[in-house]
Amino acid sequence: MEPQTPPQPQPDYDFILNPAAPSKKPVIGGSSMAARLAVVLGGITLLAIVALVVMKLLGGNSGFDKPSLLSVAQDQTAITQLLTSTAQNTNTANLKNAVVSTQLTIATQQTELLSYLAEHRYKPKDKELSLKVSGKLQKQLQDAQSTSNLDSTLKAVLNDQLGIYQRDLSTAFNKAGPNGKKLLKSHYEQTNLLLEQLNQQ
Repeated sequence: MEPQTPPQPQPDYDFILNPAAPSKKPVIGGSSMAARLAVVLGGITLLAIVALVVMKLLGGNSGFDKPSLLSVAQDQTAITQLLTSTAQNTNTANLKNAVVSTQLTIATQQTELLSYLAEHRYKPKDKELSLKVSGKLQKQLQDAQSTSNLDSTLKAVLNDQLGIYQRDLSTAFNKAGPNGKKLLKSHYEQTNLLLEQLNQQ
């Protein structure tokens, strides 16, 4: 019986045939968890900024400037209250018609504006709306009536008040969104017609 030779070890070629897969490194932020978290948070912040810019450009809820719109509503209250007691006391039929037209038009405009404000969840209180009502102007008209000078005084006062109103409409228009601009432009054009009627005397 011949002696058996021990089996020769076979060379290990697995390192060539089946190389070990290199360990995968995280694509974002390296291997540190804090670095990855910082990159993710930075990405979310960037997306939020882009979304805000897009909303601003598309109109979103932008263009609703409370102070300028409230100022317009206050002008409307001041004008209608100023004319309430004077319409029937004018001596000129044309001026009386202009005063009545102004009263009705401005009151309608205020109804439309307050409805627009309500759509944006803003309802000014009566006290806020009355802040521009001028006792001084009302007294001026009363004094003019007692001196038989009402028509010329009323015409001058109304011209001034409608001019202030148009200025505030322009300011609000420049800060408004598309729907607000449409409404304010309509009110501005109607006020132009009121001024033309008032100055036809």
